[in-house]
Amino acid sequence: MKKLVISLALVAGVLTGCNNTQTVEYFAKNKTERENTLAKCRMDKDSQKDENCINAFQADGKIAATEIDIKAITSALKMYKTQNSVYPTQDQGLQALVDKPTINPIPKNYAQGGYLEQLPKDPWGNDYQYQNKGLHNDVDVYSYGVDGKTSKNEGGETVIGNW
Repeated sequence: MKKLVISLALVAGVLTGCNNTQTVEYFAKNKTERENTLAKCRMDKDSQKDENCINAFQADGKIAATEIDIKAITSALKMYKTQNSVYPTQDQGLQALVDKPTINPIPKNYAQGGYLEQLPKDPWGNDYQYQNKGLHNDVDVYSYGVDGKTSKNEGGETVIGNW
């Protein structure tokens, strides 16, 4: 069985040459502002070299990279469940996709070499989160996004998940 390899190469061109990290993060937090800027930039080829356009494209690239990672992790979880009849427990976590769990329930049909080569970090350098039993799906996989906050109550508005 082939392992899924998660790579940000698909968006590498978008993420290179970041000039203003704060502006990129601003666009990542402010969806409407990012979308409006992207729409303007896509319509006017001359403005595509503008720093705001570059920053909006980079923020959009980070969000797209996060969504790609989450889809790959979710696919690996589905393969794990298909072969073992259950998802990894909350205690086993996403690490169960890389290394065979040593705590119960020990999977009987664990794929040789695991389901992922390694667990990626999100584009902001944080671990992806896993919730079994999920609030949105059987299992939830998500990133707290650019602000690293867990909920809107804590000021977090950038959660990106598999729902």
